This record gives sequence, structure tokens and C-alpha cells, in this order.
Amino acid sequence: MDLVPALVANAGTPFIWSSLFVLTLGNVIIALVESSILDRKFGCRLEASFGIMLGANFLTAGIGFVCLPWLTGIWQRLSLIDPIRAAFPTLVLAWIYTFLLTAIIEAGVLSIMSRRMGLKVHPWRASVWINLASYVCLILIAGATGRYGGALNLKSRTVWMKMTRPMPRFDLWYVKPGGRKIERMQMEPFQPGKKRVFEEFEDATWPQMDPESGDALAVVTSPTGVRYLKWLSSTPANSPTLIKRFDPAVTLERTAEVGGWKTYDPGFNGLSRTLQTEENPRFTLAPMVWPGYDFEVTDNQTGERYSFGLETPFFQWRWGNLIQLPDGWCIAEKDGRIYLVDLKLKQIGRLADGFGATAVIPGNSK
Repeated sequence: MDLVPALVANAGTPFIWSSLFVLTLGNVIIALVESSILDRKFGCRLEASFGIMLGANFLTAGIGFVCLPWLTGIWQRLSLIDPIRAAFPTLVLAWIYTFLLTAIIEAGVLSIMSRRMGLKVHPWRASVWINLASYVCLILIAGATGRYGGALNLKSRTVWMKMTRPMPRFDLWYVKPGGRKIERMQMEPFQPGKKRVFEEFEDATWPQMDPESGDALAVVTSPTGVRYLKWLSSTPANSPTLIKRFDPAVTLERTAEVGGWKTYDPGFNGLSRTLQTEENPRFTLAPMVWPGYDFEVTDNQTGERYSFGLETPFFQWRWGNLIQLPDGWCIAEKDGRIYLVDLKLKQIGRLADGFGATAVIPGNSK
């Protein structure tokens, strides 16, 4: 395991620790800064205002914790056409919302407690001033400790047909939303007007496949050369055979198999598979379970290392089931959607709604 991801896996991300700091000792420091401003600029007594501002900060943190996911969820649902492109506007709106919410709550507290504190100006004016100071600090902390590669590095093309480079040919197998049906989509360089080949499979004996399990579809080979589509779990008892009819000549992911099923990486590594055939592939992916670090890319030609992860004070992206394809392409999943990613041009396009994808080449599974 690479040293940096190993340390992150064992110790948590800088953002996690900064968030814990802000929610505990950080609120005390912010209250001290705000009460000092009230003392020096507006004539409030420091000994009276500190306790009041400390309580106000914990109150606003609690209200924001409840209300903010609801607000960002509404915005993201309104942006379903292109949720990748909506990330940065959502983040900006979340900061504006929290600032206004905090200013309103603390203005109310200052209005109620103005006599006890000796406040000589309008509570709104004092609240805006102290929150401008505290939010500068919070934004600097969030900027230094968060991960914003998804918003900064990825160029969304809305759907995969609008991506620039010709894509490789492969068959995409995935579980449809609901966890009861499997679909095969034949993928090849897009030609306008050409119909995609779709097949849907369903069997009453199949288990309910769960997107939250972290498991995925995979094609494995028996000792006699027969290939099976399985729901890939960490134990054979939970890895039932779903479909047997696969051509022995197709190219599959290069996975470590024990008794016919994939062995998962230990510790904090996520699931990552590859169909690359090059001995020295240009790109290496580092999957991890921490948001913000779960889609790191290393360009082995240039030495550049960048992330498609996103870890902010308000929402995170959780990538999973990375599958590398030839010529710098990749399949990745997030929030019940399957995406095609061009690692060379840093473009992304949605393939389908679903989860647990697998791929085979040259797409002649039968």
C-alpha cells in the first residue's frame, strides 16, 4: 500500500480531524473571537458575551447539522440532469446558506441578551460583523483540509455520448435500481443513429442485490473453463451464480481469485479492478473508503497525481467499484449511477442508473 493512503486509512483525513476540532475546541475559539470583537468594536463586556456566544455557536451548529443536508439534498435533486457539474454551485450555496442561518440565529440571541451584554448597536450589525470574522476562519480551514478534486478536475459531459475521445469496446453488465434485475449494455465508439444493444435478465431465485453492500458483479472461471456471472461477495456462500453463458474468449478483469471469487483488499482499500492489458499501464488508481480519497489517479508517464474525490463541510462524493479499461478509460460508481471516466482528458459522462457493474472485452458474451 502506498505510504500516504496508508496513513490516511489509519488516521482519518485532515478534513475529519478539522471537523471534530471545529465542533469541539473550535467553537470555543470562535466564541472567543466573536466576543472579543463585540468587546472592542461594540462595547460589550467580554465576561458576559463569551458564554452567550459559545451557546449560540453550538445552537447554530446543531440546527445546521439538521437543516443543511435537507437543503443540499433539494438542490442536488433539482440538478439531476448533471449532478457532477452541480457540485460547485451546491457548495457555494451551502456556504451562503450557513452564513445567513448563523447570522439570523446569532442576531436573535444578541437581541435577547443585548442588555446583559451591554450591546450598544443594532443586533443585526453586530451579528454580521462577528460572522464575517468567524466565516473567514472557517472557509480557510475547510479550504486547507477538504478535498475538491471532483469539482475542480472533472469536466462533465452530461452523458457519455458527448465525450471527446473514441471509447473502447466492451460489454457493461450492471444491476438495475431495485436490485432484482441485471442489464447488459453493449458499448462501443458512439455512432449517431446506431442503436445500443440492451438485454435484461431476471430470475426469481436471485438474491436481493444491495447497493450499500459494496459487492459487485464479476465473471469468474471454473476449473473446467466454464465462466459464470456472479454477485461478488467476500465469501463464496454469499456469491451466488447468476448467469453461466459466457464465451471463454472474452477478456475479463484481472482479479485475484480464491476458489472462484474475488478476494477483497484488506483494511481501508475499496474495490478496484482492471481490464488493462499493458505491462506498464499509464494510470494507476488508488481506491479507498474515505470520501475524498476514494478515487485518486496517478499518471505514471508524467508523475502527476490528482483526485476525483470530493470531501467538503456540507457533502461528500463516495466513489466505488472502479474498473480500469484500456487506453486510459475507467468505470466508476457514485450515488446509484455508473459513470464512464476518461482519465487522459479528465472527462466524465453518465452510463446508466444502477450499481455493481462489471465489464468484459471484446463484448461477445452470449
